[in-house]
Amino acid sequence: MKEAMEKITVIQSKALEFLKTQQNDSVDCVYFDPMFEETILESDGIKGLGQFAIHDDLTEESIIEALRVAKKRVVLKDYYKSQRFERYGFIVNRRKSAKFHFGIIEKN
Repeated sequence: MKEAMEKITVIQSKALEFLKTQQNDSVDCVYFDPMFEETILESDGIKGLGQFAIHDDLTEESIIEALRVAKKRVVLKDYYKSQRFERYGFIVNRRKSAKFHFGIIEKN
């Protein structure tokens, strides 16, 4: 686990601004984990970070840029009732008892 964590570089930037600076097909996957549109009351771990989070919504431009940058796929983690999955064309992996799901757009 430590070896894998050492391969991660944290970059402080808004997603769209960062994506615009990247080359085509330069990463395997782009992963979006925006603030949920609705609050999950059971999610105590994130409460303290909410004041520091960026609450900007995803945009079509962000998805287009992510698809340009990603070689394989774009992944969205979002609230299970989120309209973003359908709005941007994600295929949703629905998990029966989970409050959030993962949506994927695969590149061919």
